[in-house]
Amino acid sequence: GESGPGLASASPPADAMELQKQHVLMREGVLSVQREVLELAHDIRRGQEQVKDEFGKELRNMHSMVVRDAYQAVPAQVIGTLQEAVVCELGRHMRQLEG
Repeated sequence: GESGPGLASASPPADAMELQKQHVLMREGVLSVQREVLELAHDIRRGQEQVKDEFGKELRNMHSMVVRDAYQAVPAQVIGTLQEAVVCELGRHMRQLEG
């Protein structure tokens, strides 16, 4: 049976066609998985931002409560002194920046 090769080269054997079909299917599978992964990543990012927003809100609430309590606990005179110190520091920095 040495007359076979001529015919085989004219039309690819069935298993080569099958391989090609499988290759196409695999590539489509990979692409759809990639798409799903991208969508998942997008959802995760959106979820993280929601969590960050919620967390930020909580933190800001806690922070303002803590600050309020601190202000109530600290005598007004001390707060005045601190504010003056901050204003002085800011002024010094501004003057340095202006050169």
